[in-house]
Formats: sequence, C-alpha cells, structure tokens
Amino acid sequence: MARHLYIAGTDRWNDLIRDTLQIEQVLTKTIDACSFQLRGEKPTAGEEVRVIDDSLGCLFGGIIDKVELAQDIWGLEQVWKVEAQDYTYMLNRRKVVETYENMAADAIVKDIITKYGGGDFTTNHVRTGAPTVEMLVFGYASPFDALKEIADYCGWDFLIDYDKDVWFFNPAGEASSAPMVLEPGGYFRNLKHSINQEGLRNRVYVRGGTMLSDPWTYEVKAD
Repeated sequence: MARHLYIAGTDRWNDLIRDTLQIEQVLTKTIDACSFQLRGEKPTAGEEVRVIDDSLGCLFGGIIDKVELAQDIWGLEQVWKVEAQDYTYMLNRRKVVETYENMAADAIVKDIITKYGGGDFTTNHVRTGAPTVEMLVFGYASPFDALKEIADYCGWDFLIDYDKDVWFFNPAGEASSAPMVLEPGGYFRNLKHSINQEGLRNRVYVRGGTMLSDPWTYEVKAD
C-alpha cells in the first residue's frame, strides 16, 4: 500500500516528517484542511497539494495557504510546517456580483461556477429540481459564501470534492453510507470526537414573510 504527497506535481512523501500529516474532513459545506511538516525544499503558498493512497484513492486535495519554518538543523536542513485548504481556496479567487430573480437554485449554482470558477470546476453533481429562488443579490461575495447562502435559502446542501466537482443536492433525498467503517484493522488510529453547539436551539423564531420593493438606485459621493 503506497502513499504519495504531491506538491505542485512532485511526490514529496519521502520528505514528510513521520506522524505530522493531519487531515480534517467535515461533511458538506465546511472547508477541509490538511497540515504536515516537510524537510528539504520549501513549498510555496498557492501550490497544489494532493495526498494519495493507492488503495483508497485521494485522501486530500487542495491549495497550500501557509508555510513557515518549523526547525533549522544547524543551517544544513530546514523543516517546514505546511497548512492547506481544500479547493475552496482556489474557487474563492473571484467575487460574485450578481442578482438572481425567479430562478431555480441549481441553475444559479451552475451559473456562478461557470462565471466565477475560472474554468477549473465542474458541476456534474449539481442535482436538478431545486426550489425556485425569489430573489438573491450578491455584492462581491465569495463563491463559497454565495453557494452557502443559496443552500441555506432552499434547505439544500453542497460540497466541493477533491476532483474540483461541485455537489449541490437535497440531503433528504441522498441515501449513502458513512465514508469510513470503524472496525479492527481499519485505516484510522487515535480516534477523537468533539461536540459543538453550532445550530443548537431551544427556541426557533419563524417570520411570516417579507416584502420586496422595486429596484432602486442609491448613490453616495465620497469626500
């Protein structure tokens, strides 16, 4: 079972400091992260990193966003601490400036990826049949935040996988198994879990509705 750590297309697995590779994956609309320490040539922020297991496939794919010196061994060898985000980092290079009205949410997602994805992302897993959006206005929002707002609006969910494909789907209609089976001999160790209270409520307030005005122009002259 061989593993690989590709940085800008070069396999640096032999330079990896043992037991420093950490991958944090959270289901759906949360950015995955990866960190590790590497000896030798310094990686560069903005380079692509992919962790591959020949048996399991791609364990992580994304872009390096932080590199700092972790150790300098008598000036002869440097050890670098590297942090990376998934391909959301790459998607967020542009800002979304759009107004959508009376349009299906899945069509809006495809339009945003087409216009602001730079040709690097696909929409093969954007499901059709999403609710119609009455109106959404994006004023220089990141594409990730725009997708999150669309998903929240219609009660759907989304993610960006390690093949740079965007998923947009109704979670109630998706039936799939957990990504890993916890059994003796499995590919995991030092299992930890944590609980947070994000989204936890003992009261929920529901507004009856809103009223939209006609479009209007507002101008400000700066001094």
